[in-house]
Amino acid sequence: MFAGGSFSESAFSALGIIDTAITPAVGVVVVTGIASNVVSGKIITPTVGNVTITGVAPSLLSTRIITPLVGSVSITGAAPIVGQDRIITPSVGNINIVGRVSVALVGKLVITAAGSVSITGSPPAQILTVTPAANNLLFTGHAPQAVPGKFSQPETGTVTITGIAPKTNSGRIPGVGTINIVGVAPTVASGKIITPSGGAVLVGSAPSVVAQGNIVTPSVGSINIVGIAPTVLAGKVITPSVRALTLVGGTATLSNPNWGIINTSQTPDWVLIAA
Repeated sequence: MFAGGSFSESAFSALGIIDTAITPAVGVVVVTGIASNVVSGKIITPTVGNVTITGVAPSLLSTRIITPLVGSVSITGAAPIVGQDRIITPSVGNINIVGRVSVALVGKLVITAAGSVSITGSPPAQILTVTPAANNLLFTGHAPQAVPGKFSQPETGTVTITGIAPKTNSGRIPGVGTINIVGVAPTVASGKIITPSGGAVLVGSAPSVVAQGNIVTPSVGSINIVGIAPTVLAGKVITPSVRALTLVGGTATLSNPNWGIINTSQTPDWVLIAA
């Protein structure tokens, strides 16, 4: 227990490992090393300050609880990993996982009451539950993915997936704000639900695809699918209650629109443009 200041565990040629409960009231918890690990069954809870894990292959392993009331949680390295059953809950501040191959694994719970969740790398993968109450959820990299069976719900702000081949394979539901999937070949895969209550859904690239079985329903705002060859495949239900639904590109395609596509709007504005 530390009333103030910081606790640091460092290593250069060996592991930097924390295997005990660490609870500074004010200050910083830092684990630094070539392969820095915070191992199973630990609790790290600075009341005010930061939790930082830095190294070539830093890891948060199973059943970790990291809860700074104010500050940030940062995991930075060539291959940073947040392992299974992680709970990371800063009430104010940011969660950042940054590296060449950034991964947040199955069964995670990441909750920022205010601030942002960022996973950045090449390729970053999100395989967890992420629920920031306010601000942004961001995945950036060469081939970022939000994978199956997960739920991401910022109440306000944006969900952004950006990269050469960004992909979402899971339900994404921001309460208010926007969803952006931007890249050379972005894809919204089958069986997904995208429902911002206010704002916009944007899939933009060359080419862009919304695959079969998707439901896209912003109650206020717009849906934009933009690219050289944008495609909405069969079996889609796209229903913005207010504003516009737009598909723009060199070869814009709606597959089987008579039975597979439903497009409705209280202020109807359906646009199909093919150059």
